[in-house]
Amino acid sequence: MANGKPGRRKGGFNRITSDLIEQLNGMGFNPVAELIEIIDEAKTSFKQERGTKEAPAYLGIAARGASDLMKYVYPQRRAVDHTSGGKPLANSFAEIAKQVLKDDNEENDKS
Repeated sequence: MANGKPGRRKGGFNRITSDLIEQLNGMGFNPVAELIEIIDEAKTSFKQERGTKEAPAYLGIAARGASDLMKYVYPQRRAVDHTSGGKPLANSFAEIAKQVLKDDNEENDKS
């Protein structure tokens, strides 16, 4: 019970996840260490098989493993909406450029 509310505390694991973590710890299994070992083996195999048709597969395994780990080390970025007032940003820039050119022309006409 957290803050007088029933259920698990915010950020806590559910029962199934807690059981899985306990079982893995009991077996001495560390998924992160295993993934790092797979990445190292794939990189070694890539170096040994360089120039063969199998080499890219090893490099792909290493890249996927590194990508899987990276999301726990570096924050994931959100998509950025490149619009302005519901219009694509490029259109907004074009409108600004037209307005600047129009203002410049009006100033030149006055002089």
